[in-house]
Parts: sequence; structure tokens; C-alpha cells
Amino acid sequence: MFTVHPASFAPLTLTYFDQRDTAVRRMTFSEFTRVDGRTIPERFEVVDLLKEGYRTTAIWTDIDTVTPVPDRCFSEAALERGCRSP
Repeated sequence: MFTVHPASFAPLTLTYFDQRDTAVRRMTFSEFTRVDGRTIPERFEVVDLLKEGYRTTAIWTDIDTVTPVPDRCFSEAALERGCRSP
């Protein structure tokens, strides 16, 4: 389930549910910046709602919204090993 900012539509939270409809993880977006006319979060934090103290934080330091990402980067293999654009 997504919550978004009403004016910019920037993501605020994303909650992941399991098959039993139990919330299992929550991603929180923060530290927003404007890039190419878009409001984009620079910080993401994923909290495991079932295991206390388990969390992952990611911070984007260089955001490029102009360079296209090739379709080949979205295969399962490319998502596992990584994909570099030429």
C-alpha cells in the first residue's frame, strides 16, 4: 500500500503485505529533492515489521532521470547481477 504527498505525488511510504494480508515491511521515503521538475526522495529506509531492529537504509547521491535504461536491464538475470547502460 502506497501513501503519497497530495501535491507532488512523491512517495512517502510503501507497506508490503504477505499472503495472509499481514504487513511485513515498510519503506519510508525522505530527504526529497527536485530533479528535472520531479520531486524525488534521496533516502529510503526499509523496516522489517516482524523482526525488531532489522532495517536497510539507502541514500541516492547522484540521480539521473534523463539517461534511458535499456529493456535488457529488467530481466531476472540482469536484476540479480546488475546491468550497466552503455
